Parts: sequence; C-alpha cells; structure tokens
Amino acid sequence: GKGLGMTTVPYLYHKGTVMLYATIALILENSFIRRTYASSYHYIYAGYGISLFVVALLDALCISAPFQRLLFRGVGHYCKEGKRKDWLARRRVQVDSLQKESLAIIKDKVLGIRLVLINLLKFSFWYIIPYLTFLAFGGDAGSVSVVQNMATASFMQLIVGVIPTSGGM
Repeated sequence: GKGLGMTTVPYLYHKGTVMLYATIALILENSFIRRTYASSYHYIYAGYGISLFVVALLDALCISAPFQRLLFRGVGHYCKEGKRKDWLARRRVQVDSLQKESLAIIKDKVLGIRLVLINLLKFSFWYIIPYLTFLAFGGDAGSVSVVQNMATASFMQLIVGVIPTSGGM
C-alpha cells in the first residue's frame, strides 16, 4: 500500500551502508580478520553476497520497470486464471506504487547522502560500544585495536542481519 516506499528505501540505504561499512572494514583489516577468524571467514563472504543479492533484488523491485515486467511476466505464467490472476493484478498495482514512491525519494540526492552519512555515524557509535564497555569494566584489549573491534562488529552485523526481517533494521 501507500507508504511502502517510505519504509523500503531507508531500509535499502541501511543495508547498503552496512555493506559499505563492512567493505571498508574488510579493506582496512583484511589480514586481522583472516588471521583471527580463519575458520569462519567464508561466512563473511557468504553474508556479504547474500546481503548484496537482497539489496540488489529490492532495489530492482523498487526502481527498475524492466525488472518488474520480467518478474510479472514470469509469475504471470503461473497466475493465468481466477484468484491467482486477481492476486497478481493487486500485486502489480502495489509494485507500481512502490516504484513511484521509491523513485521520488531516491531522486533526492542530498537526502541519500544524508542517509548514508547518518548511518555511517550511527554504526561507528554502535560498533565502538563493545570496545568501550570492555575497557570500562577493566578489560585489557591486548593487541586488538579500536578499528579491529569495529571491523569485527561490522561483520557480525552483516552476518546476523543477512535475512531481512519485518522490523526492517
């Protein structure tokens, strides 16, 4: 219904920024991650790949008319009569509405930049909390730097948040 684009587009920016943060962390701390998490490093790549797929799929659904036509052509093959045909017609109207709302939001480049920057700042604060908490309770970080801790937290969020939930973020 109406407003779906208002919730979907910020979710796409959120997921995209999670991936951007994880990419930066991977570039900066690749050797630390490979060394420290050698047995589970493949989960990071799998989580990144699935997240990329989910974001690309939702992005295409929100803004790509050719993708929508292809999708509905494929689904239409199975929904040719009766209730299925009516169901498909309602979904088509909803997706058209989603596209119009999403495009209106995405066209605002300043808003997009703000969303990414706010998310990067939010994640930075969020990812540093475990490190600061550990230090506040007298823990010795040893050889783990703040950046390494933040990289680990970003990968944890990437892996845990791979499948979209109804709550969004």
